[in-house]
Amino acid sequence: MKVRFITATALFDHDATAVHTIRKALLKQGAEVIHLGLSRAAHDIVKTVLEEDAHAVVLTSPLPAYRDFYVCVLEQFKRNGLADVKLYNMTSVLTLEKGGKHAEELQLHVDPLPQSGDDNMVAQMIEHSQQSTIAAFFGKNNEITVPKRDHRLALAKYVSLLTCAYDELGENPQLPRARAQLQERLQEHTERKVPVIGITGGGGAGKSCLIDEIVQRIHADFPSAYIAVVAMDPRKRKGGGAVLEDRIRMNNIYGEHVFMRSLATPHLNCLYDVLPDIGNLFKIAGYDFVLMETPGIGQSESDIADIVDIAVYIMTGDYATYSQLEKINMLDFASIIAVNKFAYKGCEDALNQIRQYFRSSHNISGDVADETLPIFGTLANKFNDPGVNLLYLHLLKLLRYKFGVVYTSRYEGKVKAEDAFSSHRADTIIPYDRLNYLGEVVKTVRDRPCQTDAESSQAQTKTSLCLSLASPTPQCTKQQLQWLEEHVRCRNLLLYFDPLTIYGFDAQQQADVYHKLGHGGLNIATWEDFKTVFSGFDLFAPATNIFLNCQELSPVLLAMFLHAAMDQQRERYCQNNNLPDDALIPPEIFSKIRAQTFAQLQGALLWNLPGEMVVENDGMFSFDFNWRLLGDILQYWQQYHINRFSPSGISGYWLAEAGVSAVTQIAFTLANGFTLLEYCRKCGISLAEVGGYLPFFFGVVPGETAYSVLGSVARRVWAEALLSRYGLSKAWQDFQYGVMPVAVADGGSGFSLERDNTLASLYGDAAFLCYPLGKILSSDESNQEAESLVRLQQHLSDASQTSPSAAVNDLATQLATDVLQHLEEMDRRGGVIRAMEYHYQRYIIQNEACKRGRASGVETGLEQSVSAQERQQRIEETEKFIRKNEITAPEALKKLRLAIEQGDNIFAELMSTVKYCTLGQITQLFREMGAAYRRGV
Repeated sequence: MKVRFITATALFDHDATAVHTIRKALLKQGAEVIHLGLSRAAHDIVKTVLEEDAHAVVLTSPLPAYRDFYVCVLEQFKRNGLADVKLYNMTSVLTLEKGGKHAEELQLHVDPLPQSGDDNMVAQMIEHSQQSTIAAFFGKNNEITVPKRDHRLALAKYVSLLTCAYDELGENPQLPRARAQLQERLQEHTERKVPVIGITGGGGAGKSCLIDEIVQRIHADFPSAYIAVVAMDPRKRKGGGAVLEDRIRMNNIYGEHVFMRSLATPHLNCLYDVLPDIGNLFKIAGYDFVLMETPGIGQSESDIADIVDIAVYIMTGDYATYSQLEKINMLDFASIIAVNKFAYKGCEDALNQIRQYFRSSHNISGDVADETLPIFGTLANKFNDPGVNLLYLHLLKLLRYKFGVVYTSRYEGKVKAEDAFSSHRADTIIPYDRLNYLGEVVKTVRDRPCQTDAESSQAQTKTSLCLSLASPTPQCTKQQLQWLEEHVRCRNLLLYFDPLTIYGFDAQQQADVYHKLGHGGLNIATWEDFKTVFSGFDLFAPATNIFLNCQELSPVLLAMFLHAAMDQQRERYCQNNNLPDDALIPPEIFSKIRAQTFAQLQGALLWNLPGEMVVENDGMFSFDFNWRLLGDILQYWQQYHINRFSPSGISGYWLAEAGVSAVTQIAFTLANGFTLLEYCRKCGISLAEVGGYLPFFFGVVPGETAYSVLGSVARRVWAEALLSRYGLSKAWQDFQYGVMPVAVADGGSGFSLERDNTLASLYGDAAFLCYPLGKILSSDESNQEAESLVRLQQHLSDASQTSPSAAVNDLATQLATDVLQHLEEMDRRGGVIRAMEYHYQRYIIQNEACKRGRASGVETGLEQSVSAQERQQRIEETEKFIRKNEITAPEALKKLRLAIEQGDNIFAELMSTVKYCTLGQITQLFREMGAAYRRGV
């Protein structure tokens, strides 16, 4: 059989360059590649190896940074009987030390191979991998017996045997006998009635996404049901390789109740003769649902209808003309038809034409309502899409009719037909009539260049330090803040978080998570952790600004932070009134405490909403779910009149980290800001009541001339657009931005106290200049460093009053023209979000990154090691919180689930949920509900 490779990066590794390079090289050499993509847990990788009967795994994450992850994978290989499976690094092959019993006894042996991407390297990898594991497996068995559903490795071997090409059976004389015996056994035991659902359609129609949505809903309705998913992809005629990419778009297949297998076919219908046997295999093994995905191109696309109980055909609305419908055989044989990607213009017209053809083909009279036909407009990539819900309910209805089993669903009575059949339901972010908002910005700025230049040159901004904190534990951060309280009156703080916090994992012993605990940032799991961080630090001092540098879990962390702030005010109330710290506060008093907290708290939440989705085509939650969370936060802000803490700061430092130019960073960051404004307008949110300003943060590479005018260029575009197009107050027009250093790939550092004169001249108009606090505390002369900080602060304030030179203005004018060109290109594609669908931003980013070289990361301070004792303490603290709330947490999560399903304000409910639940528990609920981001290759 063909050698099967799995390609991925380790958990928390989002560097796509290497993994895509090796994927293409393997495909070129004729291998079958099951591509998992970025940031994959060890459990996901090992489960994939088991079910896909893979020969080798290629992880491109660098050693030794991810050494513990490799050890974790190897240990799970051995525990699951996969010691023969090879584990490769980008330029080395790792094998399991024989005789090892525990993870700490595993040794990594590295055999050097040629440089990455070299054909010789790939050839050696294929040669080193096990060529055929089927013969060895069946050579040990004298009798063929169908395994049970939990025996994943055995089931995978049986699928391999059934799909093995006839010429490959000659490799071992035992295989033909074993295959014939297996098929005989499968024919003998077919009495168990299990639904087999077939999904077919053209390439890119969304088959994998729809299957994943169906699996998610089956799980929600029938938690104990076992589901088997079989997905077929064509093998390349040139080279014979195959990219089996269905798994990368499926988020709900990694539970223990789902078995997923990818198959590569030399031509379209070569495996149709064995699909019934595969279905019988899973029926007998004890699975309750079997879903089969097949390519649907050409005249043979309707063959799937002959071997399944219910056939679903998924298509899009761009089939050209009505006459093309007559050529699609599946429209005559499908039990259900889905018109996917129903957000595009013309989809409603396409739906009407398909209904018309369906009536004619099936002799259905006009008296039958359109809504009763088995044709649905779907958005399989959208969270909780009404069209998918309606399709799923119809599927259960057909199953009841065919099998006589009553399938009850939680979605019954919750879906309105008018919502499911209207394409306007997709219009959740930017309305159709506002898609040219960037074009309006461009026209406005170009019409008034002279006035804009004059206004920009007169801008006076008092620059201050913003010290960045990246300590690993709440206790360490607390100590840093205590030092700061004692030595420096700098109250601008930027908090970075570790990978566990950013991606929603609680501190735990799980090896692939444990080794990244506290790496490069603060670990937070509960609101009590925030309370520890700021214990003894005055959050409400007039000069204090707190900036939370988060990603997609920003709403949860923000709710936790607000609770810690309110608790600090509660403690003050108790002290001022001679009450014990644990005194019960009356509701009316607590309302006043909350109002006081919201009125005095200053800072911003930096939510890098489109960050990873643009740079790496990856993320945590779906785009529409993220925007819904943001909208709920803004509504909450408006309700409680919070105007000194901005809930929606825009950060572009991730672009600098990716390696783009200053112009591209400015353009894409401002475009995200304008998109936020349009979304607020669409939601009816008054920006004048949502925070007093909108802060921007940029990553800068010292030494590049373009960054010296970054603030001037961005201010020209932003201020003019807000004045002329949005009519917002001066507080919003004043372009407030901060600067964060990016450590370049050659090891050069960012800012240093010794370069204060240069810093002041380059970034004197920035509101905040970030400096790593870890550098100060690492010095033997901390008091001297503190005095230097004070001098630098004064120097920055003085330098910010200087006016820019004519040369600086000329450079800014040229770069502003280039920024407007980027905005114009995005406008031609329908704005930021539509441009993302066309991968415009990603193409630009990857192009520039290749030419300029990727930066090594944001400079947060000296790299701090986290001791085993500190990690264990974090785990115990998190487990203690979970035990304390083990009774109240389930009910809190239930209320949060209900708020999400009913369309209530999610953030308002989160403010209650975080009191009893951890970050990991809330993140897991979001994922279980189908909010996870849909990945792509």
